[in-house]
Amino acid sequence: MTPPFAAASEKIGGTASYFHPNAFFGRTLAAVILLLLAGAAFAQTAPVASNVNIDSAGFPINDGVQLTGSYDYNDDDGDPDTGTTFQWYQDGAPINLATGTTYTLTGANIGAQIIFEVTPRDGTVDSPGAAVQSSSVGPVGANEAPVASSVSISGTNTLDSDLTGSYAYSDAESDAEGTTTFQWLRDGAAIPLATSTSY
Repeated sequence: MTPPFAAASEKIGGTASYFHPNAFFGRTLAAVILLLLAGAAFAQTAPVASNVNIDSAGFPINDGVQLTGSYDYNDDDGDPDTGTTFQWYQDGAPINLATGTTYTLTGANIGAQIIFEVTPRDGTVDSPGAAVQSSSVGPVGANEAPVASSVSISGTNTLDSDLTGSYAYSDAESDAEGTTTFQWLRDGAAIPLATSTSY
């Protein structure tokens, strides 16, 4: 007797084998569900950047100061931070070639607000994640002039005795001392050629 819903039959080795549409479609549906579940299991999520900040190492936000951007990276799939990109902005406009985690302020930044942006990537087709920006810092100030303090003279104040001048150098942006100049004076008037630390 032909089973119900049989569409066709053939004998294999003397035994009748029947094709059942219900069974066929049931197996097909099960296979599709398994494929969908497998795809969901292997789906990648985009990485996330958070806590995006700018650090000036305690120096004032002035021309010549190096800023450092920092951020936290997270990826639910456990993918490592791979190819994350960075961009610095001045008053909302991207700064040309400023695409690293550090940026040294220049005279062109004076008066502007500076922002650091991170676009997280994990090296997969689901990258990148959403770009995240830091709070702005600024306005950027002009580079402050260095300061000489504790200026003093040592030595004996007698004829033909050597005098030595000393001082302390400081700079708000921690700029190294350049070519500091000196001048000895007699009664408030510059002494010709007396332009070193000794006289």
